[in-house]
Amino acid sequence: MAFVNYNAWAEVVCTPVEFVYKIPDDMSFSEAAAFPMNFVTAYMMLFEVANLREGMSVLVHSAGGGVVSWNFSYFPVPK
Repeated sequence: MAFVNYNAWAEVVCTPVEFVYKIPDDMSFSEAAAFPMNFVTAYMMLFEVANLREGMSVLVHSAGGGVVSWNFSYFPVPK
């Protein structure tokens, strides 16, 4: 599993070794392939675009895709 700046859809990419991670034993190759796209997109939208900070609330709607699924696993749902 790796994070790349450009050409992520290419057959072969080159990225610094510090951006490459071993796939955990309990994660499938498909999950590992999807993780960077879903996680990084959700992270960037919440913390860089929306400027989410500690103590702020998050409203998640249209919850059907991988990016939104990550939000549910990351943020506690109030009871």
